[in-house]
Amino acid sequence: MRIFNKKTILLCLSVCLLSSLFASENTVEMISDPLKLVIYPKTGNFCLYHSKAENAREYEPLYDDRSQSSVNIYSVLFNGEIFHLNNKSGKKIIISQSKDEITVTFQISMDFLATQTFSFVPSKQRSTGKLLKVVTEIQNISGAIANVGLKAVFDTSLGEKNLIPLYTDLRSEIGAELMLQPVLEKDSVIFSADRGYACLFFLRNEYMTTPSAVYIANWERLVTKRWLPSYISGRSFRKYGSADPGLLYVWSEQKVPNKETFTVTNCIGFYDYRNAAETLTPYSAYTQPASEASVQSVAAPVTKPTVTTIYRTAPASRPAAVEKKQSGEVAEPAASVEPVPEVQPDGRSTPAQPVKNEAPERDYRYVQALLDKIAELEQSSDELSMEEIQKLRTEVDNAIEAIQEQ
Repeated sequence: MRIFNKKTILLCLSVCLLSSLFASENTVEMISDPLKLVIYPKTGNFCLYHSKAENAREYEPLYDDRSQSSVNIYSVLFNGEIFHLNNKSGKKIIISQSKDEITVTFQISMDFLATQTFSFVPSKQRSTGKLLKVVTEIQNISGAIANVGLKAVFDTSLGEKNLIPLYTDLRSEIGAELMLQPVLEKDSVIFSADRGYACLFFLRNEYMTTPSAVYIANWERLVTKRWLPSYISGRSFRKYGSADPGLLYVWSEQKVPNKETFTVTNCIGFYDYRNAAETLTPYSAYTQPASEASVQSVAAPVTKPTVTTIYRTAPASRPAAVEKKQSGEVAEPAASVEPVPEVQPDGRSTPAQPVKNEAPERDYRYVQALLDKIAELEQSSDELSMEEIQKLRTEVDNAIEAIQEQ
């Protein structure tokens, strides 16, 4: 009888353990076609997925989701100590879901309370469907003023097999380590692209809390015990024979009074250009303007968007006004041209009609030639010169800036 009781107890314990194991593997999901957010209660991490073109019921990740997305980490810096927003420490997390949002609460310290709220929101930027908005709140409950900062690491996966895995809306290639300062620079989005679609990691938009810095390097170099990584500008992603780039967003420390909250908003999106011309590079497919017929409402589900793209171009030489402005001189206003009276056959003169000052059409051929050259170098790995591409990219940036200042 005693043996039977022991077996029964062991059996019950096994059933309970298995039940808790399966329960912990359940996911919390929220869908906004063509995107799906998945939150993993076992790790406390999340990942964004998009529906496959061949089967809308199946989804694939827009960035790496290994080990239930534990390779993508949000971390809090609280008075010099680093805390990861995940469930690896065994601390309790609470997940609640409503119709339009999901909230995850992390109880990882007695000094602060961390929550993340997820929702899909419409976008004013170019994207397919809505954006995923992630609001991270750190409430100081330590009883004193605290220094609070936040960072987030994402392990990008799209485009890892390409020679150039990452781009921005102003940089036609990122193939080496780089630090961006969005508060000073004009780039608004980083994207990794593959097979006709891209994952968009925004730097600024109508929702974003602009990060103080974004580090782009091999993922393993970004996951360190220190708050900021050690990076070398220009070091290639392909040191180990393959590219495994990652992104590290950093929001600087702020002094937060007791019972006050430090809040950061981040956005991730999706762009589908599978119906665009096959000759387009990921950079040109995203950055070139779409035709009016291809513009679709971001609030409506998008299945197969049609995108027409063209190359942006700029004049071979900067306008004289721009050159004078950069050299410190002030451009004098152009002399007004008096209309010349028209002489009729009978000798009478007819007052000439005033000439309308129309904005001159901009010559874009110079930038098109640069973009074509960059595209050729990107397609030919044996002739690729990173220094030459860097120089060409700088020329493109300067030409675009000159056009914008006209």
